[in-house]
Amino acid sequence: MNLCRFLNVLLPVFFAPALFAATQYEFDPGTKSGRSGSLRILEDISTLTLYSDFGSIGNSGSVGYYVYTDSPENAVRNAATFSKSDGAITLTDLRAGENVGFFLLRKNGTEVNRFQFIPHGDSYFLAFDKNGGKGRDEVMFFRSIVSESAPVPAGQPLPGLLFTLIAGAAVLLIIGRRRAARGSV
Repeated sequence: MNLCRFLNVLLPVFFAPALFAATQYEFDPGTKSGRSGSLRILEDISTLTLYSDFGSIGNSGSVGYYVYTDSPENAVRNAATFSKSDGAITLTDLRAGENVGFFLLRKNGTEVNRFQFIPHGDSYFLAFDKNGGKGRDEVMFFRSIVSESAPVPAGQPLPGLLFTLIAGAAVLLIIGRRRAARGSV
């Protein structure tokens, strides 16, 4: 019984670093015919791959992305664009604090810059607002998203690891004090 209680407290402490690692990015959905969404980078990522069947945008041309820190107007546009034959969008060297936006390059050469992310279960649709909201959105569904963390500089502990060590020490201290209190009664 005591061992079960101990494991219930201690196991989450051991797995806490995995929870911290899972929050490398987050989606800001944006609004229809308003502010475009963004993919906010919370932790340095060496590669982020968004796998998709590209949905209806496969007939429109290709999708590209841009990176910015403070405003989309100050974005650095990436030269790479991705089409249905690629099956994925791979973003590289993303840094904490950056935002990623997307654009649709149509076969006739025009760009669709307004987009939003629409939640769908554990994933998202990337919906481009065609014709200023007067036409049907062109969408791409992210089947899966795979990220690879950027290497951590040597000699600097991870914040999650420090938190885990401190939380583990606190739990052990509390358990020790409770045992000592029971023994003195």
